[in-house]
Amino acid sequence: MFRSRSILDYKVQIEASKFMRIDMRVRRSIEPEGPVGDRPYFRVEDIEAIVYQFYTRVQQDPLLAPVFASRITDWEPHLQRMIAFWRAVLRSEGTYSQSPKGPPPVIHWQLEGPGHEHYDRWLELFAETAASILSPEDARWLVWRACRMADVLSSHLER
Repeated sequence: MFRSRSILDYKVQIEASKFMRIDMRVRRSIEPEGPVGDRPYFRVEDIEAIVYQFYTRVQQDPLLAPVFASRITDWEPHLQRMIAFWRAVLRSEGTYSQSPKGPPPVIHWQLEGPGHEHYDRWLELFAETAASILSPEDARWLVWRACRMADVLSSHLER
């Protein structure tokens, strides 16, 4: 059956065309090549360790620390929210509920300041953290997933 395209269909297509905006030099050094396979089993303890270690690195990073410090004053609730988010993403658990401000992409699209270099650095730190905690295969899958996420979160930025 033929269905005519709506304005929403075109908006979705336009947004989808923006997804490959992360700096490809950084992307090539981080993103796994080829298929990454089925989603591995991620232990809650590993997710918690990744979140805590990653955000410790973020808070010490010269590029990312100021961006996060301008928005987060109480880190523990943010860390718990990120653990819930990653548990939902990696384990399909119903642990994450959307913020009243909107879904994560909308919240990130409204932020003033972060540019591609911030998302690139976010990916670098995330990949380093994943590799320090997970097996190479599991880290590869997680980094692939994080690259997809960074694409969406930064899709509003122009190159």
